[in-house]
Amino acid sequence: MTDKIPPMNESTVPGHHSTEDRIDQVVEYLKNINGVLVAYSGGVDSSTLAALAHLALGERCVAVTAEGQIIRYQAYHYPL
Repeated sequence: MTDKIPPMNESTVPGHHSTEDRIDQVVEYLKNINGVLVAYSGGVDSSTLAALAHLALGERCVAVTAEGQIIRYQAYHYPL
C-alpha cells in the first residue's frame, strides 16, 4: 500500500517555502493516496492534517477520535 505513495524528499519538499507553498505540497501529496483515517485529537497537528486531508480527498478522508480512560472527558466533549 505504501509503495503507491510518492516519497517526500528534498526534490519534493525543498526548504524555505511559504506556508501556502507547504500547504499546496501537502495537498498534492495527499491526492495520490486512495483515502486516509486521521486520528484527530483536537490539537493543532491533527486538526491541520484532518483539514488538509479533507481538502485533498473529500469524503475519502475520515477523522476519528476516541474516548477512554487516558482521554479526559472535557478534552473529548469540549475540544479547543
